[in-house]
Amino acid sequence: MKKIMIILMLLALVPVIAAQECLQLEGGEEISSDTLLCAGQYSIENTIEITADNILFDCGDAVLQGSSFISAILVKNKSGVTIRNCEITGFGNAIYLEDAEMNTISGNKITDNNNGIVLHNSPENIILQNIYLNNRRDVFEFTTEQKDNGVENEMQISIELKQKENEAAESYNNLKELFSQYIDQSQETVVINRTIIYNATDNSTTIRISINPKTTAINYSYYEKIPKCMAIYAKEIVFKDTNYEVIVDDPIIRWNFAEPLVQEEIISYKIKKLLTEDCKKLLEGFGFATEFEKESDYPFIILGILITMGTIVVVLYVRRIKK
Repeated sequence: MKKIMIILMLLALVPVIAAQECLQLEGGEEISSDTLLCAGQYSIENTIEITADNILFDCGDAVLQGSSFISAILVKNKSGVTIRNCEITGFGNAIYLEDAEMNTISGNKITDNNNGIVLHNSPENIILQNIYLNNRRDVFEFTTEQKDNGVENEMQISIELKQKENEAAESYNNLKELFSQYIDQSQETVVINRTIIYNATDNSTTIRISINPKTTAINYSYYEKIPKCMAIYAKEIVFKDTNYEVIVDDPIIRWNFAEPLVQEEIISYKIKKLLTEDCKKLLEGFGFATEFEKESDYPFIILGILITMGTIVVVLYVRRIKK
């Protein structure tokens, strides 16, 4: 009897063990049954394709990172598929549905992709409770007719722009690393504040940057990295100053101050659009000087002399009274 009970208990555990199995991704898999990914970060070089109807693809705690020239997940001519709990970043398309209906895409975090969810000839799908951040398009829907009229070419151009944006970010980080020894000192000595002002009359946003030195800054330069959600090229920006230079056309802008910076300076630029809160958070800049003038000791010397002379006068006056 005991043996029977033990066997029954072991058999009861089998479904639990099976339910806990997960898949270690390599990229390029064809998914034909319910799948749970093992937790971790996966660098994906080939598209994952869903090849069966009515299945669940659950990323759990997995993060998919990839190339800006491919789709992370493809669902083609399928229905009843659920994709959930995926964090997908860095792809040309995060999730691509083609000729697919009655599928559910929910609870995913989709960031820094060219396109988030693409619906190609794919109506009547359920898209809900996904988080989108810094994608060129969050959800992009089009038909084959639109594709033939140039949408696909537009998508390819957009993907290439995303690649350029990644290169611009790399250039910006390289600049920060190159000048790091000056930046650290400058952050303690120069106060930088950014103000963003929207004008509803002409639908424009002005970015105003205040640079306020605590002491004289020599050879001061300020760099601003402008995100793609704001402007794709520098020519889209209206500058109110003349002392700027376009370092990278994606764009990274530099302002140079030929004269020593002795008091607050204001630089500003304008773009003809309303910025989202997420886009505002992506604005980034840094400044540095190669040298700072030390504060002169001259005022303190004069003060010391005056105090000494005053003391002598008081002593002489007191002595004269006593006589």
